[in-house]
Amino acid sequence: MTSLDFVKFLIEAVDLAVVHGSAFTEFGEGFIRISYAMDLSILKEALDRFQAAVAKLNNQKSLS
Repeated sequence: MTSLDFVKFLIEAVDLAVVHGSAFTEFGEGFIRISYAMDLSILKEALDRFQAAVAKLNNQKSLS
């Protein structure tokens, strides 16, 4: 999965937006960028969503 595919998955699966690393240079592929310039409660919600998305992705992989 490319970093762009992962970003699309996060948006579709848990309504979470991050930036794919390849948006910055080709060396960013395989990474994502997250802004921490938010209230702590919002960041906690974002991390909870991120954790849920990774669990969902792991479940999809184990079903394959």
